[in-house]
Amino acid sequence: MPGKGSKRGTAQGWHDDPVVANDGRMTFPVLCDLDGVVWLAHRPIPGSVEAIARLRTGGHRVLFVTNMGLGCIIPPVALNLFISTQLAGVRYEAAVRATIPFIIIMLIDLAIMAMFPIVPLMLPHLIFDYPLPR
Repeated sequence: MPGKGSKRGTAQGWHDDPVVANDGRMTFPVLCDLDGVVWLAHRPIPGSVEAIARLRTGGHRVLFVTNMGLGCIIPPVALNLFISTQLAGVRYEAAVRATIPFIIIMLIDLAIMAMFPIVPLMLPHLIFDYPLPR
């Protein structure tokens, strides 16, 4: 009998234990970042397409994710912004002002996903039948 707080006996979801396939192999969902892992500069990274195909053939579910990189462009850290200004010879203050509209858009996007988690989870639900929050 499952102990208190155990998820044993509940419906299998993407967050639960790995699934054992009919042939005894263990399968699990794989999260792949897109930029720099699957493609770079709008071109597929050599071997990435084949690797994803092998994962899917092996019974693994592949979910593609990306991050918004807010921490890389918001001062005071803003490492990407700082390096970009040095390479381009642009004043840091001017670059910060230029990124404000993009920061606002990313913050709105983040707020929407936090307030309505069904929005970012709808695609995984439709493709992989992952459970949606209630």
